[in-house]
Amino acid sequence: MGDKARRIEDLEVKVAYLEARLADLDDVLREFADKVVTLEREVKRLRQAADADPLTGDGIEKPPHY
Repeated sequence: MGDKARRIEDLEVKVAYLEARLADLDDVLREFADKVVTLEREVKRLRQAADADPLTGDGIEKPPHY
């Protein structure tokens, strides 16, 4: 195999490796984005519960010093 052919093959291997890593990173990023959305919803729910009227029994009871 000539020098040019070997260099082209090396580049093809590197591109394939980089494409695989990019796909892995994309999967991780999607997973983190889903978790962020879930956590944002949970924080919103907890804030609403904390702000609810304590006389109705809704919400989280605040400590006396709050």
